[in-house]
Amino acid sequence: MRAIRRRTIAVACAAAALAAATPAAAQIMDAEFDAQWGLATINAQYALERGLTGAGVGVVVVDTLYQTTHPEFAGRVGPYMENPNNEAVGRHGTHVAGIIGAARNGEGMEGVAPDVVLSSIALLNSNASSTMTDSQLATAYNGAIDAGLRIFNNSWGWGLSNTTINLYTPPQAEVKVGPLALAAFRNAVDSGAVLVWATMNAYQANPDVYAGLPYLFPELLPGWIAVTSVDRNLEKSDFANACGVGAYFCMAAPGRNIYSTVPVNDYNYLSGTSMAAPHVTGAVAIARQMFPNAQGSQLASLVLRTATDIGAPGIDDIFGWGLLNIENLVNTIDPGNDPDDGDDNGALFVNAAYARFAAVDTLVSTLWNRGANRVLQQGGAAPTTSVAQTMTPQPIPAMALGGPVRDDVDSSVIVSTGRNAAVWAQGVAAHASLQGSPRSSADLGGAIGGYDLFDNGTLSGGIAIAYTYTSLDTHGAGDDSSANGWHGYAYATWQENNWFVDGTIGGNWFDNDYKRTSIGGTEGTVLGNAGLAGHSSNDTQGVSGRIAGGHLYAFRDGALLPYAYVNFIHLKTGGSAEAGADIFSLNVDATSLDQVEGGIGTRAQLYGIACHGFTIAPAVDLAYGRLGGDVALPVGFDLLGSELQANSDIGRNVFRVGAQLDVMRFDETVGGFLAYDGRFQENAQNNTFSGGILVRF
Repeated sequence: MRAIRRRTIAVACAAAALAAATPAAAQIMDAEFDAQWGLATINAQYALERGLTGAGVGVVVVDTLYQTTHPEFAGRVGPYMENPNNEAVGRHGTHVAGIIGAARNGEGMEGVAPDVVLSSIALLNSNASSTMTDSQLATAYNGAIDAGLRIFNNSWGWGLSNTTINLYTPPQAEVKVGPLALAAFRNAVDSGAVLVWATMNAYQANPDVYAGLPYLFPELLPGWIAVTSVDRNLEKSDFANACGVGAYFCMAAPGRNIYSTVPVNDYNYLSGTSMAAPHVTGAVAIARQMFPNAQGSQLASLVLRTATDIGAPGIDDIFGWGLLNIENLVNTIDPGNDPDDGDDNGALFVNAAYARFAAVDTLVSTLWNRGANRVLQQGGAAPTTSVAQTMTPQPIPAMALGGPVRDDVDSSVIVSTGRNAAVWAQGVAAHASLQGSPRSSADLGGAIGGYDLFDNGTLSGGIAIAYTYTSLDTHGAGDDSSANGWHGYAYATWQENNWFVDGTIGGNWFDNDYKRTSIGGTEGTVLGNAGLAGHSSNDTQGVSGRIAGGHLYAFRDGALLPYAYVNFIHLKTGGSAEAGADIFSLNVDATSLDQVEGGIGTRAQLYGIACHGFTIAPAVDLAYGRLGGDVALPVGFDLLGSELQANSDIGRNVFRVGAQLDVMRFDETVGGFLAYDGRFQENAQNNTFSGGILVRF
């Protein structure tokens, strides 16, 4: 076997800093970072901003022996240094090692993953020619696996025009590679390793036999990445073998005029797919740091699938999955806290949780409106008579849904009905918005109805049932969810000497469906451009209620009802496993969320005005509260074995505004109303419109 051909081009280069860089990026993209133009091209700064440097991750450089004493590798020389033929330090391996993991120390240049631990298998001599036998290579690979190492950079191969993988049958390839080495590669993949290979530099349309082995031996596919080279213009380097028949396990990275470490304690430029492969190997190390519990096959899939699609759309014969993109890679763990970022993985589930809380709050507020009106009715009612008066004007009795009526309005008919049972129903429509991660809105429609079981003048109460349908849309992200809700409540009001206590308690159940199309890490990728979407569902059960107490003050033309209140909502949502999102599929944890709101308010109502046999009474309600409990609505989820959490703090201050217009027939047998209720917080609001009827018998 022959090592890859190398080119040394001694010209100065430096990557230009991004004009619109953030302050954090500006600090990272310094002279040391810019010295290696490939780093900015693959967006390596985004990993550094998050402290993702490959710290503690072991990588094996299968190459010439790298210069372990170079200052760029101080303190990070790996525990496994296999050199059976006592080869001397080589320029090629040292250059490759620097691209992977040269330190961020303010000198020279830095690697993609500047804190990795670098081991070595000295496969090549200082002239970059192979010296290991089939048996030695197998022993070295198996020894590294036994030592716990799972990431291998292989910037070597035959590199001839007649050694590309498409020219071989499986038996021929096994002879060419060596049966023991092939078995060692299988063992590595089976053990969860990722093997990164240069496609080689023979100007061919297909990768070298080593880089392309999964084409003939599919069992190697899960842990295999082949890498071709691009230049600064993101065009394939002329010397580089293309992905060809290996496109499904192949990608591209910078490989021309790459500045990196060389012996002795120096730096220089080299070109080749040998320089492209270690960019990807560094990315695999970062992926391992991000996902320490992931399988090697998952890491390989993640690095491939987060590549930016370049060349022909989709997986193509030149660039495979596309150009390595570390920004996409690290965005896979963006949990959902940035209102301007559509790639927040957990945002949909947080927003859906908010929509459920908003739906429950809408129903609880609706029942409070009825309770407050019962207090106004009881406290402000004028005396009634059992005989209809047809000549002498009398005070109009209180409205069943509204409050006391004006006592200075003439009427020709007064009928006393007492306090009888009533059936009521109303429609509810609401629009809620969340200025969160990212912004979202939820539309609610439904109906609530009930039966007033008793009313003895001091104590009244009944039961209610409701159905709601909530549809949520995440702005600019294409994510959505829906929830069918079923609810049941009991309510009661006690009043004596104008003091009152009103209470509501009930149960809630939701059937939830989710569709997630804004998937962190897929922007501009093959899967992202193809419309990748994840689907999941779960159920929510909970209890909710409200208790309020205060004092009624009645006046000639109206009444005031100052009060204090406490609302509580407890919702427990089951876990869900996402399907359809490929390697990006999430497992969402079961979540139990509680919110308690306490505050004060005042309801004001004008006495009803008679109009063609009906009375009309307007009311307004203003309240302020403080929200406690799970204000941030935290939702945990698992991606590739790593636990993440999304949240979106909606704000603790709550301002409530209500308005209602009641209409009731004089005999109190039929009535109706229109109402608005608004709930406003720092980062959320819920606007509810409702209307209904009452029939008393």
